[in-house]
Parts: sequence; structure tokens; C-alpha cells
Amino acid sequence: MKETTVGRQRFAFSLVVAQLALVTMFVSPTVAVAQAVDDFVFSSVEVDFYFERDDSDRATVRVTERFTAEFPEFDQNKGISRSVPRFYDRRPVLVDGVSVTRNGEAEPIDSESADGSEWVVETGTDEYVRGTQVYEFSYSLRDVVDDVDGRQEFFWDAVPADSIQPFGNVVARVHLDDDVKDSFTGDVRCLQGSSAATRDCASDVDGGLLTFESNGELDAGEGLSVVAGFEGDSFAPYTEGPAGVVATSVMALAAAVGAGAMAWMVRIYSTVGRNAPRRGELTATFIAPSGMSILKAAAIKCATLGGNAVPAQIVDLAIRGNIRIVETASNSRWSQSENYSIELVHPDGVDEDERALLDAFFPSGTAGEQYSFSDPDDDTSEALQELTNSINKSVVEDGYRRTVPVNKAAIALGSVAIVAAIGSGLFFIGRPADWRISLVIVGAMLGLFAMVSTMGIRPLTEKGREVVDRLDGIKLYLKSATSNRKSEFEPNSFTDGDRYQTVAAYEQTLPYSILFGFGKKWAEKLSHQYEGNTGPMWFTGIQPFSPVHFSAALNNFASSPSGAAGASSGGFAGGASVGGAAEVAASAADKRRPNLLDYLELWAHPWHSIECGVGVDGGECVQEGHESLMV
Repeated sequence: MKETTVGRQRFAFSLVVAQLALVTMFVSPTVAVAQAVDDFVFSSVEVDFYFERDDSDRATVRVTERFTAEFPEFDQNKGISRSVPRFYDRRPVLVDGVSVTRNGEAEPIDSESADGSEWVVETGTDEYVRGTQVYEFSYSLRDVVDDVDGRQEFFWDAVPADSIQPFGNVVARVHLDDDVKDSFTGDVRCLQGSSAATRDCASDVDGGLLTFESNGELDAGEGLSVVAGFEGDSFAPYTEGPAGVVATSVMALAAAVGAGAMAWMVRIYSTVGRNAPRRGELTATFIAPSGMSILKAAAIKCATLGGNAVPAQIVDLAIRGNIRIVETASNSRWSQSENYSIELVHPDGVDEDERALLDAFFPSGTAGEQYSFSDPDDDTSEALQELTNSINKSVVEDGYRRTVPVNKAAIALGSVAIVAAIGSGLFFIGRPADWRISLVIVGAMLGLFAMVSTMGIRPLTEKGREVVDRLDGIKLYLKSATSNRKSEFEPNSFTDGDRYQTVAAYEQTLPYSILFGFGKKWAEKLSHQYEGNTGPMWFTGIQPFSPVHFSAALNNFASSPSGAAGASSGGFAGGASVGGAAEVAASAADKRRPNLLDYLELWAHPWHSIECGVGVDGGECVQEGHESLMV
């Protein structure tokens, strides 16, 4: 007898006990129930496979399984649960549902449900079963043969190798239909043992009847597999039929149309949606946009107010003397961290946007009024949202950016890609996904991205380009000044030893360092510029001023807790680059809490966590002189 290949993966049927009994015990009742209902055995198992060829020349098998269960003579079990395959090697194989008898009589099915690639049938009623019970399960399969080395093979588990009950003696029989006998090669093999075992068991061929029998009783964790060989092309291969062809074509169409929508979106951005070009070579310098709030400048650069703009503006107002940042001890016995508030000093010398920001935090406008970041409120969040919308609108109205009409072609292509992806994706409902699911995902994602990207395009005008070039120059300056190497762009390089001017230069640069994600390093540099007992008027700590405590307080300020949840990275935790998710991950690794500036940004833009201005445009660093620092 020629041995067949056994190194391939087998589909293991599973047979488990339905936990339909309740056992009350004093210790660990849940575990006791599981152990109790499993406490029985199978004295024998018989499986019959009736092998046929249907009108489409595909292999079909009617399966009948008889499990002889030996239950205890007391109330413990009400039935058993049987799992039969719905899919095999990603193709559907279960044709007809499962029917059950017990001791020759129809047995009620308590429940049936899909569980991944299996169909689970639970038997029984509210009545307990005792002693010897014979359960017979019947169902039909199709497309259960595989092509192996130029021939076809039926390789199946008659009983699984993962059962917690022993099976006793196991007999499996394969009945070949007259139409199938001529294709049978005579090759059979019986395997028993654990899932990795290849121990042979008894097999016999008598015309169209193939018999396989275990060598003795099978213990728990031992199974039995049967193998029968057929000539090549004996059975037609599995096919998804017209539905599969149509679904595959629509999946490919979704991906293709999605790519077309993306190409159209790129075309829009490279033509009518293109920013005004940079006027010349970018230089590293600190020349802030004249007569413009940080909020407005950030909105011009990013096309929408986001990132660290609100936190940067708050620090800017503090340095200018309009507000004061106040550090207070935590009132919680469970936390050692400090709390932070801002206090209104006066509203003089602010522009319209800055005044709106002050009004959001200090509705009464009374000097001495405070806002605690550990106790946020909805009114402030709503006011900040209104301010955001107002500034975003003014960027276009004032001519810094222009609007581009929504492109109907991009929307149409994106919509077709999404609809095609969703429609074809329904094909995978109830069946394992394969490589084609990537076409569905790609089509939907490209279509959605193209649609969203072509809505609200607001490219820079010449007027806006001038502002953005200045901001990019500031960012390039800060990148160099916060690098580890000695930089020619340190503020004290331009002040001839005048400490007052040095401190002023560091302070006025601090808000922009926060805006571009360099706040932490710049705050550390600033903390070392104060001397003696003279500290900043805009920051009040809980201890007398010292450079060490001031630097630590700024870092604590960056990681102060708040009532809000979640935020984009930024503020003093920004480091040497702006980094959204990367910096949130770093913060989590350091076990730091979201910082005060993070929460401010979240309240202003609860849906927006994308940092603007990541990376630095090219260009040489050119020293601009002392006057460029003092705006």
C-alpha cells in the first residue's frame, strides 16, 4: 500500500461539553462547574463518510457521527456541544445544517451559532441525562479534497486530538459511491495520537468501503485521522461562482477608482490648490510677524488653527504682563503634583484675537480673576471653539489664504471607490477574508482620503506666503538654537553681555518655541538666565525663586494634571521636534501626565490633534544681527 502525504495541516473537528449543569461548592464554584460537567467519557465513536460526486463534479460527503457517552448516575449534564467546520482552507465546506438524535430519537437542539470557521450546535433540554447515551450528528460537506503532487486526497480528522475526554475505540468508514470508485487509487492511511503524531492505525479496503480503526482506546488529547487517495482531476476544484467573480472585480474596481481619486486630488493640489511659491532662500532668523497675534500667525501657516497655537499665545500674554501663571500645591492626598492657574492682570495692549482669548478664560474681565486648569468648564471650551472658527475665517477674509471650490470629480471618484469597497466587502461576511480584503481597504481609504483632502482647500496667497516665510525662518532659528552643539543663534550671542536683553530675548522667543515644539529645551535655557532672587513676574511658584526650582517648576507645569482627558503633544514637553503620536508615546514611557498646554489645545480643538509645521524647510542659517531678535 502506497503511503500518502501527511505533512499538511489538518482541519481538527472539536467536541466539547456544554456546561449546562449547576454545581454549588464552597470554594471556586465556577471552576467546580467546569470540572464537573467535563467529568464523563466516551466509550466509543463511529464515523461514516459517504463520498459522492455531484452534478458539477465536485466532491460531496454526507457525515454521520455516533458518540457513545457515559455520564454519571446523578444530575450533572444536560447535553453536549458539537462544532463542525464551516470553512476549510478558506473555502466554505458546510452545505447542510446539523441534525441530532439521541438513542435513536430526535434530540432537541438548544442553540446553533457561528463561531469563526465553525458551526456550534448545543443539544439538550432542561432535563438531565444519565448513564449511557448515544448521540448521532448528521451533516453534509463539499469540496473536501485537495490537490497533492498531481493527485487528489481526502485527509480528515474523524475525531479531534484536542478533546479533554477520552474517545475509547474509534472506527471510521469511508463509503465510496459507484461513481467515485473508479477514481480511487487504493491508497489509504490511518493516523492516531496527538496533533503532531504520525502513529499508524489499522486500515482496510474492501471494494468501495474503506475502514479505519484505532489501535486500542484513544485517551484524552488523542485523535484519529483518515487519508484516501484519488486520481488527479477526479473532482472539480472549488469555485466561488459568478458571485465571487463579480465581487473580485468590484474589489479591484474600488482600489483602481480610489487610486484615481487620489491622483485627481494630487492634480488639484498641484494646480489650483497650490500655495504661492517661496520668494527666496529661507534664512534662520527671529523676526515675528508684525502686529499679528500668535493665534493668527499659526492659523495662516497651518490653514486652520491647531497644534500648539493656544498654549503659545497664553505664554506670550503672560510674558507681556497681561496674565500671570500661578503654581499651587495639590490638594489631593494621593498626588504630589502641583496645580496651575492663570490670573488676569490687565487686558491692555492686546489685539482682537488676544482679547477674545482672555474673555474665554476671564468672562468678568476683572483684574485678579483666575482660571484653574485642574477645573475646566464647558463655557471656556465653547468660547475657545468660537474663537477658533473666527480666526480660521479671518485668514481667508484678510487675504492670507484663498478658498478653492470643492472639486466634483474628486468627490465623485471617492464616493464610487467607497461604495464599491463597502459593497464588495459584504462578500466576506460569514467567511474568512483573503488577500482581496486589501483591495477593499485600499479602495475605501484612498477614496475617503481623496474626498476629505479636496474639501476646504485653502492655499497660501502672496500675502500669506510672507507670513509663513517668517515663521519658517523662526522655526529654523529655533532648531539651530536648541541643538546640542554650540549655536551661533543663542540670544546671548547678540546682546554683548547685557543680561537684561538676554533674558528679554529668551522670554520673547519662548512662545514661538512652544508653537514649534521646542518649548521644553527653550524653557530650560531660560531658567538659567535669571540670577539672584529675581524671577519672572509672569510666573509665581510655591517656593522662593531659584534657577533650579524655576526650571523644575516649568517642567512640572508642562506635566501638570488636569480634568480633561487626552491631548496632542506640545508645550514644554515638545522637545526638539513637534511629534503628535510619537511624543504622546514618549510621555507615556516617562510616566508623565498630559501637560497644561496640551489640555488647552484639546479644549480649543477637540477634534484636531494634527501638529502643523513638522520638519524644517531647507536653507542655510544666516546670522541676522541683534536687532532681528528684539521685536
